Amino acid sequence: MLTENEIEKIQRIFFQIQPSTIKSIQNYNPFYEFRQYIIVGIQIAKYKSYDVLYINIENITPWQLTIFDKRAKKELPGKAFTEQHGTVTRLGFK
Repeated sequence: MLTENEIEKIQRIFFQIQPSTIKSIQNYNPFYEFRQYIIVGIQIAKYKSYDVLYINIENITPWQLTIFDKRAKKELPGKAFTEQHGTVTRLGFK
């Protein structure tokens, strides 16, 4: 489970990578799995905190990947993941 401090750090990282991201965290919906400009949160338990936060970016640039890797390793080591789904790249934290 991600703490409030970790969630704030994650949001700052996502806003630096994708500045047009909507500020609120949306709950996961399988019908809109690859929506963009939204931070998606997955709650496994019925608590207020999230277990996974991710953002989808279509046609990601090398600059965005570099910033994500550097900040994730520095601020939240061992929690970051990257997935590729066609032209959409999912950047997230567990």
